[in-house]
Amino acid sequence: MAPGPGSSLNFRLRRTRTLAARQKGICPLCGQALIAGAEYEPDSPREWIDWFDAMKKRLHKHHFTYRRHGGSDESKNLRLVHSECHRQHHAGDSDRKCAEPVKPSGLLEP
Repeated sequence: MAPGPGSSLNFRLRRTRTLAARQKGICPLCGQALIAGAEYEPDSPREWIDWFDAMKKRLHKHHFTYRRHGGSDESKNLRLVHSECHRQHHAGDSDRKCAEPVKPSGLLEP
């Protein structure tokens, strides 16, 4: 049986929720909430979906090891970041192989 038309979207939403939960709703590049009010565990998966629907154009998936350097699209190689943080992070990074190391809390070292 072939996957339904919404299966790819459902997978992307699940992955986004998983990343957000792993990061506790925080952008690891700036340390601010990915979405206002998302600094806490959601009461339901529906809350994450609603927040992401409202903010989907403002959040990007960033690779720890870039795809051009052999990085995968697996969740363990991804993190959610604000689109503006992502743009600033990639400005002039043509020689960078990997993203900066991240503390266990998911935030960058000062």
